[in-house]
Amino acid sequence: MIPLIPALQQMYDYQDALTVWEALRVWLNTEPIHGWRFTPFWANALMLIAALIFIFLFELMLTVGIQIWERRVLGRMQQRWGPRLLGDINSRQFWRVFWPIVALLAFPAVLYGLEYWGKLDFGKLVPYATIACTFAAFGVYLIYVCGWLWRQGFADALKLFVKEDVAPLNADRFLFFLAPALAYLPSLLSWVVIPFGVAAVAGHYIYYQVANLNVGLLLIVADFSLFLVAIIISGYASNNKYALIGAMREAAELLTYEVPMLMSLLCVALFAGTLNLTEIVQAQTRTWAILPLLPAFVIFFIASIAETNRPPFDLPEAQNELLGGFVVEYSGLRFALFYVAEYANIFLCCAEMTVCFLGGWQGPMFLGVDGLWLTSLFWFLLKTYALIWCFIWVRATMPRIRIDQIMFFSWKFLVPASVIAVAVSATGVAYRHPWFSANRIWQAGTHANEITGQVLGEYKLLSTAEALRQLTLPERAFFWLYSAFLVAATAFLIGLAWKVLRARRTHPLPRREVTWT
Repeated sequence: MIPLIPALQQMYDYQDALTVWEALRVWLNTEPIHGWRFTPFWANALMLIAALIFIFLFELMLTVGIQIWERRVLGRMQQRWGPRLLGDINSRQFWRVFWPIVALLAFPAVLYGLEYWGKLDFGKLVPYATIACTFAAFGVYLIYVCGWLWRQGFADALKLFVKEDVAPLNADRFLFFLAPALAYLPSLLSWVVIPFGVAAVAGHYIYYQVANLNVGLLLIVADFSLFLVAIIISGYASNNKYALIGAMREAAELLTYEVPMLMSLLCVALFAGTLNLTEIVQAQTRTWAILPLLPAFVIFFIASIAETNRPPFDLPEAQNELLGGFVVEYSGLRFALFYVAEYANIFLCCAEMTVCFLGGWQGPMFLGVDGLWLTSLFWFLLKTYALIWCFIWVRATMPRIRIDQIMFFSWKFLVPASVIAVAVSATGVAYRHPWFSANRIWQAGTHANEITGQVLGEYKLLSTAEALRQLTLPERAFFWLYSAFLVAATAFLIGLAWKVLRARRTHPLPRREVTWT
C-alpha cells in the first residue's frame, strides 16, 4: 500500500498539467496504446531519454545553423566576398525560398482572420491547415539550407564525431575527460526552465516548458557558474601552460562579468516579484521590462557577450596569443562538446533576455486562441534570433581589446552601473512607479482585519494613465524624471547604432584581376 501512494500522487489530470512534460506524462499514464499503460517511473524515464536526445540534436542543428548564417552575415557586414559567394548563394535564390515560406505561413493566418472577424466557421480545417503549412514551410527551409548552406556544416560535425580522440601525456585523464561533459551540462540543464511559448488545450493553458520551477532564474545563474568550473578543470588537466593561462584568463573574465549579470537579473526579480520565468513573462502583459530596466538590459547584454566568450571578449582563447586557449589539447568529440556548448549558450542567453526583458512569447496573437501554440513560439523565436543577430553585429563591428581593458571595463564601469540600476529599480518599486512594478500598484484598503484591527491593502493591475492619477507629487516627479532619462538614453543608443551603420568603410575591396609589372 505504501508504494502506491507516490504513484497516485503522480497521476495527473490534463487540467492539472502546466507544462508539456506534465501533459505528456498524463498521456502516457492514460494507456496511449491498447494494453500498454506506463507507470509514472517508466513514463518519466522515457520522456527524459527523449528530451535529452531532442535537446542534443536541436543544439547540434542550432550550432551549425548559427555558424553558417554568422559567416554569411559577417561577410556582408565586412564586405568580404569569400563568405558571401561560397556555396553559390545569391539574393535570387533567397527570395525564391522566402516567398513560398511567407505564403505557407500566411495561409492559416488568413483563415484564422476570416474565422475571427468574418464570423465564418471552417471547423477542423483551420488547425489541420496550420499544422500542415507549418511543417511544409519548415520542410522548404530544410531543403534550402541542406541544399546550399548546411552541407559543409554537417560535414564538419561528422568529421568531429569520427576524428581520433587524443589525450596528452602526463595529463589528468579523469579530469581531462570530465571537463567537456561539465562544460556541456549547463547548456543542457538550462533548457529545462525556459518557457518557449504557450498553447490552449481544451480551455487550459500548457506552457512549452519542461519544469515550471519557482527558482528558474536562479537555476540558469547556477548553470553559468558550473561552466566556469569546467573551464578551470580543462585548463588544469591538459598539462599545457597555454591551456592553463587561457583557462585562468577565462575564469577571471567570467567571474568578473557574472557580478553585473546577477545585479541586472536582480532588477528583473524586483520588477516581477518572482524568480519563476513563466510568471516573469506573465508580469510583462502591460509593460515589457526593457522599458523601465533599459540600463539593466544593456548591462546584461554586454555581460552575456563576455560570458559566451564572443568578440570582443574572446581574448582568453585568442589564436595569436594562446593557440586556442583552454581547448588547445582537445580534439574530436570532446572539442565538439565545447563548441556546441558555446553556441548553445549564445541561444540560451538571448532566450533569457527575451524572457526577462522583451516579454517572452508576448505579442499580437493574430491566429486567435486556437493558433496560440504557433504565434507564441513565433514571437519568442523572432525576438531571440533578433538578439543573436545583434551578437553577430557586435562581432563584426568591435575590435578585440586587451585583458586589462576587459577587467577594467567590468570592475570600474559595469559593476557600479549595475549597483545604481538595482538602487533605481528598488526606488521605483518604493515610489509606486507603474513600470517598475509591472503595472501592479499597491493601494491601501478601506476595511480592517477583524482580529488584529490592521487596515489591509492590495495590489491592483492598472494602466499607466490610471496609475498616474493615484500617485503623490514626489512619486509623479520620480516618474517624469526617469521617463526623461529613458528618452535620452534611447536617443543615445539609436544615435550610436546609426553612427556605426552609416560609418564609411576605409578598407579597399579585393581586386578582381592581378597585373604583372
